[in-house]
Amino acid sequence: ALPICKRLDQITGTVAQQLASRLQYYETATATLRGIIAAGVYFGGPEHHPLWCQAVRRTATPPPLGGSGTAWVDLELYPGLLVLYAAGVADVASGHYGTLMFLLGTRVRTYQGGRQTVQHALNPDSIIKQDFAWQLPGMDKHFTPVSDHVLEALKEEMHPYVPSETTYEEIFEWFEYLRALLHWDAAGDTWSTPIGRFGWSLRRSDFLKEVSDPEGGAMSRVPDLLNAGLFGGDLARYQKAKASLD
Repeated sequence: ALPICKRLDQITGTVAQQLASRLQYYETATATLRGIIAAGVYFGGPEHHPLWCQAVRRTATPPPLGGSGTAWVDLELYPGLLVLYAAGVADVASGHYGTLMFLLGTRVRTYQGGRQTVQHALNPDSIIKQDFAWQLPGMDKHFTPVSDHVLEALKEEMHPYVPSETTYEEIFEWFEYLRALLHWDAAGDTWSTPIGRFGWSLRRSDFLKEVSDPEGGAMSRVPDLLNAGLFGGDLARYQKAKASLD
């Protein structure tokens, strides 16, 4: 295991070693907050939405440096990504879905001083480019190395919220798929849609097929999504996003 550094400027080594150490630093720094938010989202109600949105906003707002594009600067959004995933996976695991819409719609400041939604700001492949993420241990040539790494980073803390009839991986991929559907519904394009693990697992995952199918019977979660107000509660909007993304 890598030694935990107390400050980012103490991190040295090769680029690959520095990347792994910086991710570990951010994962350690946000661990307590992630635990609080995951439990709060899972057990809480609509009256708590502002708390979770504020937590994501604080961790997803970078310092006003006037630009982005360098690997270490972009990586400063990784804490926000971790908090978003902890909250999002907990919301999907709970079956409530209401928190997710508020989280993704939360507006945060950009490096340039503008504003954009969490949905756009916290795209995994923008925070850590694929070829850069391939340098992480065990991630060489993975199709979705950032998602795969986050999956492992959150696994232990998210397991208590996973329903007994599913697996953590299935809930994680359902969150990423649902996030992508919501992105397409809002933006109307796929080129900027965050493609997570579902991009290669959808065709082989019976769970994803069943929960996302409006006619999937008892396994379908589409009625729950619409009842929570996602896609404006409109089945046609959901089906359009799904047909375009699939």
